[in-house]
Amino acid sequence: MVSGHSERWLYQRLKDIVEGELVLKISKDKSKVVDVEKEVVGFLGFEIKRVKSRRSGKKYAICYPSKKAMKGIYEKVRKIANPLTPIGVEDMIRRLNRLLRGWVNYFRIGHASKWFSKIKDYVTMKVRRFIRKKQNKAGLGWKAIKREYLYKDLGLYNDYRVSWRSA
Repeated sequence: MVSGHSERWLYQRLKDIVEGELVLKISKDKSKVVDVEKEVVGFLGFEIKRVKSRRSGKKYAICYPSKKAMKGIYEKVRKIANPLTPIGVEDMIRRLNRLLRGWVNYFRIGHASKWFSKIKDYVTMKVRRFIRKKQNKAGLGWKAIKREYLYKDLGLYNDYRVSWRSA
């Protein structure tokens, strides 16, 4: 948290380090100074904002997947789990697992448990629909297709925990 004179000094110091020591170029179009008390900052697929603790009243920063990142993962899951594609259930699960493992591992460092829950529910629904359509049956098969079958028998990715040690 900086303001006024120290803001300009800090920006110049960071610019000197990035452009001098790291030999990188700062893009004026992509770079800006923001007030994190009022704005959400987008960076590398994350949104970062300050929130007030309900317990202590102190403010702290949280980071979570951006809206664009969420939209992207939904779109990729939708394409992979499309029942009209000529692939079997095992191949579809393998493709989904590869996608989900990478995406979840990337965003695991943030405060993403709420977003992971949404992704898990969406993936479960899409996989159920895929299986039911391949069986030429209607509905999502909530009674016919048990969670145990999805996660243990088929091996659908199920490690959506946030890693607090690395955060």
